[in-house]
Amino acid sequence: MSDVQAAGAIAWRPAGDRLEVLLIHRQRYDDWSFPKGKLDPDEHLVAAAIREVHEETGVMVRLGPQVIQHSYPQQRPPGVTKNVTYWAARPTDGNGAGANGYTPTDEVDEVCWLDIDEAAARLTYPRDVAVLERFGRIVAQQGHRSDPLIVLRHGSAAARRGWSGEDRGRPLSPKGVAQAHRLVPLLSAYGVDTVLSSDAQRCVDTLQPYADVAGLSVETDARWSEEDAEQDDVHTALAALSADRQRVVVCTHRPVLPWVFKGLGLPAIKLNPGSAVVVHRREGDIVGTELLAP
Repeated sequence: MSDVQAAGAIAWRPAGDRLEVLLIHRQRYDDWSFPKGKLDPDEHLVAAAIREVHEETGVMVRLGPQVIQHSYPQQRPPGVTKNVTYWAARPTDGNGAGANGYTPTDEVDEVCWLDIDEAAARLTYPRDVAVLERFGRIVAQQGHRSDPLIVLRHGSAAARRGWSGEDRGRPLSPKGVAQAHRLVPLLSAYGVDTVLSSDAQRCVDTLQPYADVAGLSVETDARWSEEDAEQDDVHTALAALSADRQRVVVCTHRPVLPWVFKGLGLPAIKLNPGSAVVVHRREGDIVGTELLAP
């Protein structure tokens, strides 16, 4: 029997000079834990984390850095391991007011905001206390307040040999179109509010489905393009992004990626078409990275 994949989040909010996290009570088990749950068929982990928090607490969140991936044996059925990935997450409304009007369900009958010490005392399982401790280390570095810069390689494109026009105009292949649509809930999970792209059609088309859903414009810049990119220009553009509190996605090309990662102070990362690296930044410092593949 295969392992079970699940996702959840440590949702947090400021409360004066303290920090509060969101816990749930499950009446079936009479336990206190963090909101989490199994993936729906073909669902991505980050999308599942957002959905589970909302379903179990009434709070919409956006993801910050990944906190931990851990595994433990399920009680039922025996012999099955549950793999859970948690992210730090903040309410999209700033204060998580959705929890105030939460309607109890058969699964979750109570939700509450508690400060970290109170939450540690309330949690039922030592493994969840360990998750909270890991989150506390992120908080100590102010990493929970980071903003994402998502470096994206465009989706699979039509073959060069079958394209007679200018290469900038080469579109996505059907596979690339599907990748672009699968990116929509993933970019949404991080609350991306700025959409930047090479001026190549295949890059714009990779981001257009998300931009349409989010009500944003795709901002094109030849500095990210395969034809016009120069290392110094790429680094200048990155420096400007690092100075802003934006949640950004940048779509570019495989030959440009080494300059992007060098400018961010990261080792080169191989990305397949349609995949990305999420770089979590706090005041110009990188507090975490994770691979994002649709």
